[in-house]
Amino acid sequence: MKSTDHFDVILSGGGISSYLCGALLSKAGKKILLIDDDQNAKPSVNEDSSLFDPDFPLFTGISQTSALGKSIEELGIKDSLTFTPLEAISQLLTPDYRLAFWSKYEDTEYDLKRELKTENSRVVELFKALYASKEDLKLNIEDVSLPIARGILQTNLDSVEVQNWGSALLGSLTYSAPTNLNSEQWLRGLALLFNGTYLLKGGSETFKNVLAKSIKENAGIIKTSAGVESLTSKGKEISGVLLSSYEGVVFSDYVILSDRIKSLYATLPENLIQPSTQRMLSKLDVHSWKFTIAVTVDPEVLPEGLTSSMVFVGSFEEPLIEENYLRILTISNDNKTTLLVTALVPFLPSTLNYSYLRKLGGKMLRQLSGVLPFLEDNILNIHPDIRKSEREIKALYPFESLEDVPPNLLQYYIRGGKNTQDFHGCGWSTSHPNLYFGGRSVWPCLGVYGEILAARKIYEDIVRPKLN
Repeated sequence: MKSTDHFDVILSGGGISSYLCGALLSKAGKKILLIDDDQNAKPSVNEDSSLFDPDFPLFTGISQTSALGKSIEELGIKDSLTFTPLEAISQLLTPDYRLAFWSKYEDTEYDLKRELKTENSRVVELFKALYASKEDLKLNIEDVSLPIARGILQTNLDSVEVQNWGSALLGSLTYSAPTNLNSEQWLRGLALLFNGTYLLKGGSETFKNVLAKSIKENAGIIKTSAGVESLTSKGKEISGVLLSSYEGVVFSDYVILSDRIKSLYATLPENLIQPSTQRMLSKLDVHSWKFTIAVTVDPEVLPEGLTSSMVFVGSFEEPLIEENYLRILTISNDNKTTLLVTALVPFLPSTLNYSYLRKLGGKMLRQLSGVLPFLEDNILNIHPDIRKSEREIKALYPFESLEDVPPNLLQYYIRGGKNTQDFHGCGWSTSHPNLYFGGRSVWPCLGVYGEILAARKIYEDIVRPKLN
């Protein structure tokens, strides 16, 4: 590749959003360059076939009318992806009860009445109203007001108790801090859940590999040997990017940023930085990062009724972070079950201490053993093995500063109070005619669906019409 090369679109970032948008654009005949500096945390399979994946996502909305479904159909990659629907929408584990939320209200109602005491009647009423509004929710994922559903649910949503429940459940799907999930985000998350939730065999890496193959088959270029140092400009327009390699500046008609959006936007000359875009970016802060341990067990020791996606909350009176709030995914392979157990760690320099992480791993294991009897005595493998030393933790989480934390481990907080507009993060369109934002920070409250929706919006509503 030469610095004189000119592309229709340059995409910066190694996430699902970049790869999907790049695949769609190259399929449409556009000349694209995707720059992936390979900074994301990677999954690994251990000698005993157990999986360690700190970013194993849940996919939602794979119907042909959804952003994901339409994209898979247009790219012709359906046969390369194996989606498995979850047994239940989610399951909440606490020291006092285990409660699953199913696609049918009758099944959920049985669990609610069996597990909860009479003082939780408001929660029972809330979920009865939610399921009654199910079809309205399914149709209104992107609607700012959700008028019908909000009218039915307003009273219940004002309850702090209900907010905590919703934050815990929906936090398992999103890249937003659980404390940031207000009523409006709550409803959109439920809209997603009611549209179907799936595990993808192989996780996000499999999806990216399939998309990468499609990009290359359509003459797109993926560059992993360099990153983006800065945006470049000519006159009053963004003209391309400066690479962190000898190749220098690469020019394009459009630039899409999916990682390091704030820092890269700040590289523009002061006269080009737009106050509206700067304000939009200032709404978004990193809240925490994900620390995961993989616990492999004989599936026979696990209690009946566990589902693929679960959330543990030790106390709703304490912050939903560290060992008080754990996300748990169950992945079965070769007659073994791996529990991917994730805690949200405050985004502070003190959390990059391996002694702290080892102690946190031990607390996570104790919390897990408290709600899953006999688990601790039947563990086949832990990765990283926090019982032995800090060595494995250092190998898997080799961070020296907060800037080193991989983008796919970050959780975001959206500033601005509890109103409907704060559903968005930094937004995918900007005040610059040829600059767009993709990735997790656009719709952090929608998780993978938000990444896919951002890619689809850029491709379908903005980039494709302007390039034709």
